[in-house]
Amino acid sequence: MLVLLIGSLIVGQFQPGSPAPGFELERADGTGQVRLDQMRGRYVVVYFWLPSTENDAVDARELDAIRQGPGCDGVTVLTVLYPPDETASAMALLRKEDVGFDVLVGTDEVAEKYGADQTRALVVIDPGGVIDTISHRGMPAELYSYLERRTDEAARRWLDSLSVPEAEIDSARCRRVLASLDSFLRVFTSNKWPGLP
Repeated sequence: MLVLLIGSLIVGQFQPGSPAPGFELERADGTGQVRLDQMRGRYVVVYFWLPSTENDAVDARELDAIRQGPGCDGVTVLTVLYPPDETASAMALLRKEDVGFDVLVGTDEVAEKYGADQTRALVVIDPGGVIDTISHRGMPAELYSYLERRTDEAARRWLDSLSVPEAEIDSARCRRVLASLDSFLRVFTSNKWPGLP
């Protein structure tokens, strides 16, 4: 009974709306470490997996497409290879796909915190470091459109939060910023992403 209670408390801590567990993991190519808290202010996609099939190659291409898409300034993609002692074939597949996102080597501790020690886990973390959504069924086909909506909502919240006295407004600068934002939103919402319905 006590084991079940402790288990439910642990699971309850890792859910949408709770703070994302921090981590510092080595890059798989040996070029240093990545700390999650350095990503504050951006949406972060963290995908725990060990790619080995053609379907995984498709997932890798779609993750890289998100990184390079119109929302790349607001979204960071991190993939975490787990278990760590079986990464050689996974790295060969990712090198073949020539992906540009960070590939990290997972640890038992971090995988357990994210519920990824027994299965794949994809976690979206919001700019405040809070878990936005979790998937244990691999990479959702609608991930790009979901991130598109969330990034758009964040941009609109930021615009709504601006309250500058009219006398202090630099109208020329505002026009440039709004023109850039309008262009960004039009491109962002009109793009059809490969692999999405």
